[in-house]
Amino acid sequence: MPRLVWYVLALLAAFALGALWQYVGARRGAAALGTAQSALAEARLEATLASAVIEVQGGNYEGGRQLASDFFTGLQRHVATAPPEAAALRPLYAQRDNVITVLSRNDPASAGLLSRALTDFRAAIRPGSGANVPAAPGAPGPR
Repeated sequence: MPRLVWYVLALLAAFALGALWQYVGARRGAAALGTAQSALAEARLEATLASAVIEVQGGNYEGGRQLASDFFTGLQRHVATAPPEAAALRPLYAQRDNVITVLSRNDPASAGLLSRALTDFRAAIRPGSGANVPAAPGAPGPR
């Protein structure tokens, strides 16, 4: 009988080790998934804002306004669910009303505002690289 107890204990220990192994792997996978989802959200936001810049530079202010609105809506959602490092994106969201208003007025200066917003967004998500992004012609210079 004692031999059977040892076999059961060995089986339980092997099961516990296997479960621990799977748990650690799942935690690593969950962390990697969260990082990938955040990076994907940032890439989509960047593409949306870049599209808005292109639309406005082509004279399509309404299309640019809609894309800018989509960008700011996505930015709000991203900042709410992103890690604390995303706090650098909050000041960018404060520009929303001004950008949308200027775009709705078909103001040519809106291309510069959007280009600056794109530069600021890139600098916030990739520190150190935002200063290397060329601004649109007529865009305000560095602050």
